[in-house]
Amino acid sequence: MKTAIIAIGTEVTSGEVINSNAAWLASHLEEMGFEVSLHVAIPDDRQQILTTLDWAQSQVDLLITTGGLGPTTDDFTAEVISDWLQVPFQWNEEVWVELQQLYQARGLKVLESNKTKCWFPQGAILLKNPVGSAHGFLFQSQKKKIAVLPGPPREIEGIWKDSL
Repeated sequence: MKTAIIAIGTEVTSGEVINSNAAWLASHLEEMGFEVSLHVAIPDDRQQILTTLDWAQSQVDLLITTGGLGPTTDDFTAEVISDWLQVPFQWNEEVWVELQQLYQARGLKVLESNKTKCWFPQGAILLKNPVGSAHGFLFQSQKKKIAVLPGPPREIEGIWKDSL
């Protein structure tokens, strides 16, 4: 299956953060028989994300994105992907309860901004994050297959080992 890895984050395109996720994911996907034919890094820009998803989908069978699932104002990947999939963006109360419990167990206060981590495209299959607080998700329709993962490498590795 031809696969594209799309890193979403201005910190990646600016060179502030090295995209080690692409190499790690590509090697693991290749071991599983996937053909990784595309690596792309794009900034936190809604239109650029939509344009890149459309273009990459025309080239491959499976899209994998990394980044943009956190609590900051430029972390809107899940919302943009919901728009791209043309499905409602839904609140997940169970994830919110889990997030509050996680922060409480770590002795941290849950900020309102963390609620962004509790919204997912309708019909998405959640990928629990055993290391961090932003879950990934999978979505498949007749025409679109996408896996959406957080940006921190250790979180991708944790989700990979637990869910994929």
